[in-house]
Amino acid sequence: CLPGFSGKSCEVVIDYCSLLSVNCLHQGLCLSVIGGYNCLCAPGWIGEFCQYGGNACLIYPDSCMNGATCITSSQPTAPPQYRCICSPGYTGPHCETEINQCFSNPCLHNGTCLDSVGFYKCSCPPGFLGQKCEVDVDACTLPNTTCPRNTHCLDLPDGLKYTCRLLCPQNIQLCANGGRCVLNNASSSTCVCAPGWAGRNCRLNINDCVQHWCQNGATCVDEIDGYREMVLREC
Repeated sequence: CLPGFSGKSCEVVIDYCSLLSVNCLHQGLCLSVIGGYNCLCAPGWIGEFCQYGGNACLIYPDSCMNGATCITSSQPTAPPQYRCICSPGYTGPHCETEINQCFSNPCLHNGTCLDSVGFYKCSCPPGFLGQKCEVDVDACTLPNTTCPRNTHCLDLPDGLKYTCRLLCPQNIQLCANGGRCVLNNASSSTCVCAPGWAGRNCRLNINDCVQHWCQNGATCVDEIDGYREMVLREC
């Protein structure tokens, strides 16, 4: 008979899996073929007897959670190992833990932090705006804000509160750059600075680049009550 056959008329296909007591490891399945055998390995296992871990991520499917990416970190001759690269907003060996984006209390002025996967959102109290409720709305700019004649509106730092102050006499004008002088009392005054200016006498130009970061190599150039991006190009 030809190799792989037996019997009086060579009609019997030899079952080498039984004849040789082949043991395919890790739930592998032995298949007899003409003249020999093959081990059909379970996903991730390789080798003649499925003895090597070729892909740990296939051996341990669904180990990385919440959309994470599984990376095999071991050699085939070593025990199968893997690591998980987590999606934004998750952490842990298997990316099983959602990161609490509100843990650091990012919302200012008593804003309420709403945690989401990979980001957060601040619900700001009346009078505040911005990603972190960092912008105090100028109550004097609202359409329903009114002050008596010969007075000037002065925004207060607590939400949408304001007060109306008498203007300084013409001979007392201490405020520069368009600022308005208002009386606190008979012996003191305060400057209400125009947008873009600060300081006791409104002589300090606010650096708007502090709160804005230009991307892709651009340079932030501060201006009065604003900024612009300057892109440097090679000659």
